[in-house]
Amino acid sequence: MDTIVVAAIVGTGQGNTQVITETPLGSLAAQLPQEDVERSFLLTAGALATYWRAGYVPEKGPAALQPAASEQLPVCPAQIERYLHGFLHGTHSQLLPEVLTLLRKRGMRLPYKLLPDALEYATRHQSVRSSLIPLLGVRGRWLSELNPAWSWTTQVLSIDQETFREQAETIWQEGQRKQRLEALELMRSVDAAKGREWLQEAWRKENANTREEFLQALTAGLSIEDQAFLETALQDRRAGVKEIASILLASVTITNVEEWLAHIMPRTANNWPDLMTKLLLRLPQRDAERYVLAQCQESEDWVRAAKLLPQPWSEECARAFLLALQQASEQALKTSNWYYWPLLAVLDALITGVPVAELEHAWQVVQQLTERDDISKESSSLRQWQEKFNSYVEILRLRKQIIEEIG
Repeated sequence: MDTIVVAAIVGTGQGNTQVITETPLGSLAAQLPQEDVERSFLLTAGALATYWRAGYVPEKGPAALQPAASEQLPVCPAQIERYLHGFLHGTHSQLLPEVLTLLRKRGMRLPYKLLPDALEYATRHQSVRSSLIPLLGVRGRWLSELNPAWSWTTQVLSIDQETFREQAETIWQEGQRKQRLEALELMRSVDAAKGREWLQEAWRKENANTREEFLQALTAGLSIEDQAFLETALQDRRAGVKEIASILLASVTITNVEEWLAHIMPRTANNWPDLMTKLLLRLPQRDAERYVLAQCQESEDWVRAAKLLPQPWSEECARAFLLALQQASEQALKTSNWYYWPLLAVLDALITGVPVAELEHAWQVVQQLTERDDISKESSSLRQWQEKFNSYVEILRLRKQIIEEIG
């Protein structure tokens, strides 16, 4: 240890007056007057500090990053950028999936300044990842490689990718459960037989929860070819697996649409609403809407229908929901029973379910609710409902404006 360090620790008054630095400064320090030990020590310490700083050689830094390649897609309009900023930070985020889809169809990308926010948002919300990936552009994919938290960008599958089958196979074999489910669903939409083969080979290795979840993926590409496997799944110990197998089996063996819906809808809609929505997608849209809406008598039926029917709805379906909304609001005003008004869920679905042609009508219906004097003159609780309606009017207006701007 350098004597200067020892002296600094124990003090110069402990008898050690000769300061040795083990550097070329030692010969200079030896020439300092020894009668003033403290002064000589401080001068040597100061010179040594300067010596160390002057001779410091920094470590070699990392190699410079290769810049991202040139973009191939045009950036979205500035006004859409402002909307997206709000969506990514929690303002009317329910509109984000549709806007991403519209931008993708127009062949646009996100502006550079939104890329970190978009990647962070998709890290927290997996449902938007597949829609976001095509909009990241070259710079976004380059940026995602610099943050391990954004590594999911290389694991999201798209049937547009040339290497889809190879990537899907790798994810199915090595990925986490949600990634494997996504790979299975996409493979079923491209090659149903291959997807079924995957599931058959892995069936006995999966736990009960995973079997129940993966079995629902057969909805994509479901056909009579799946009958043998579904009959095997009927023998499963888990009640949920057996029930889903029964529902899917009925979907490929019952040819009459109304008979099929009457057979599966009561149990499926209550226990597996997402599965019911996927099954309804197999029907012509108007047939599905006609049957489901025919079951609507009470408010709760309309709420269930709004959750089940695939979006966007047809114009006729949207008008049926809007009429039900008007009638329910009139009834609520007559009875002053708004506290647990169930059609709020219908309003939630209207935001994204109403087709473009009916947006103006939907806006007018909800706008009328905000202008009702009999609401504003009632208790503060009813005025809170009016505030909710105002919020829905704003979102509907915003959605209409965005669709018009993107074109």
